[in-house]
Amino acid sequence: MALKDDILTDLDTFLDSDEFAVDITYNSGTIQGIFDNAFLEDQQDDVDIETLQPQVTVKTSDVSGLAHGDTMTIDSVVYNVIGIQPDGTGLTNVLLSQD
Repeated sequence: MALKDDILTDLDTFLDSDEFAVDITYNSGTIQGIFDNAFLEDQQDDVDIETLQPQVTVKTSDVSGLAHGDTMTIDSVVYNVIGIQPDGTGLTNVLLSQD
């Protein structure tokens, strides 16, 4: 088996784990991913802004055709896709917004 195939198999094991992954409803189906709702702090015009940035890491092959404005549902919360960041290793980080 080629290294790339080994890596993809490892991704399946990691992303299908009940310890790490959550179910994501996308495109009329269910995929698995790692959800994170990271704290962000930024400063604009001398004003500190604190917010959360929901994001999910998924297998790139599970989100082929993903576009800005698509929706994903995680734990009954509907999120809009606002950023798509494939990393070239078979994973894509999807930035989400509830707005």
